[in-house]
Amino acid sequence: MRRSGLLITLALTAICTIVSQCLPGFADNDESDYIRRYQNVARHGTKAQRVALAALSNGYSLARADRIDAGIKEFSRAIAADPKCDAAYIERAFYQAYLEKYDEASADLSAAIKLDPANNMAFRRRGIIHLGLNRFDEAIKDFNAALKIYPNDPIVLQRRASAFLALGKNQAALADLSLAIASGGEVSNSLSNRGKLYEKMGDYNKAVADFSALVSRGDYDEDTLYARSQCYMHLQKFDKAIADLTEAMKVSRSSRDFLLEARAKDYEKIGRKDLAAADRKMAGH
Repeated sequence: MRRSGLLITLALTAICTIVSQCLPGFADNDESDYIRRYQNVARHGTKAQRVALAALSNGYSLARADRIDAGIKEFSRAIAADPKCDAAYIERAFYQAYLEKYDEASADLSAAIKLDPANNMAFRRRGIIHLGLNRFDEAIKDFNAALKIYPNDPIVLQRRASAFLALGKNQAALADLSLAIASGGEVSNSLSNRGKLYEKMGDYNKAVADFSALVSRGDYDEDTLYARSQCYMHLQKFDKAIADLTEAMKVSRSSRDFLLEARAKDYEKIGRKDLAAADRKMAGH
């Protein structure tokens, strides 16, 4: 096991994984709302709008059946029929991003925003693209705009925290993560990320509280237990650190050697060199 660090857990990803790593913010449960809105307009609208609606619906079905190129063509056909079909821009942007065509996706989201400056989703998704491409200032601007439309959106707050963290603005990141937790959405991710940020800042008691909240929720893995064990170690609560490392080994046997070495160090701290030696022997050292 290797400590992945805050930036990875907060979705500061390589370009090739922007959408998959940021998926909770990119493919969300509100996705059908803007399609529904356009349906209401087009059904009683012009012939061109009805053509656009048919293409939009076809594209939606094709893309979700993994016929992405065909789906994109249908979204483009919808836009050609009705250049004011913001839903088609948003859908096409999602799949352009999926195909790693981030500039094209960003341009589509900008077009959707121009058509509807109150489109929370378009700002959110464009911000996520900026975030994944390390354009942190631009990401923050988009997340700020999204939060003006839909205050305390937990997904946006967590992603803005990512950008703040990358710029070294730890207190701003903490504030966003705390708001996300208070909002009741993305609670586990926000607790994990806030705990790791507290750990990084040396506030080990607060970090332990967040990691313990995750354990109480039953939403934890070996990384959570390892992180808490390190906080306990800094607090010189070695028995608790050892207990967490022991439990972490039960959760993930693939990290066993790493965890054994960590536990050996804790055993040494309490004068149990015999147990430390046994752990290192099991780890093959």
